[in-house]
Amino acid sequence: MLSSTAYNNSNGSYESLWEELETFVNKNLPKSAYEVAEKIYTKAQDDKRDDQLIKAIIYKCKLKSQFEDYDPADYIDQLENERNQLNSESGKAIMASLLGELHHLYVIHNAHRLGNRTELSADEGNGESLKNMSIEAIQKKILDLYDASLEYQGNIVLDDFTLLLNNNSNENTVDLR
Repeated sequence: MLSSTAYNNSNGSYESLWEELETFVNKNLPKSAYEVAEKIYTKAQDDKRDDQLIKAIIYKCKLKSQFEDYDPADYIDQLENERNQLNSESGKAIMASLLGELHHLYVIHNAHRLGNRTELSADEGNGESLKNMSIEAIQKKILDLYDASLEYQGNIVLDDFTLLLNNNSNENTVDLR
């Protein structure tokens, strides 16, 4: 199983990289913090560390939204694609739960816009994209994601994912409206 202990390699320890990222966040330098999140992301992919990878993915989305105009549906779709990068079943279960929650929040914040939307056929656009889904299709996807998060039969050692469980009151959240 994954270890939450930071260790060194040529790119620095996870602990030092997260400290560098937080320094940029505290100085309100989201582009610089994003670059560090990219380093952590690459390192976590190389090391097959899903705990670090999930946190880096979340930070990349959060930070990028501070310096780039974005559509929340694009970030949710991006997170869907990132789920395939995970190596462990526990990491995939955690990401499925996170995605289910993000889809749910998207529906809550955009119900007025989604009410009359019709789902596009596959030849009209990417039917898998949140932008093209009807509210009914999104609700089905939410249930499928929550089901996927419960399918994992192993023991998730939450210590391995303490990075995701820490509550930092200084952190900004991604606005899904």
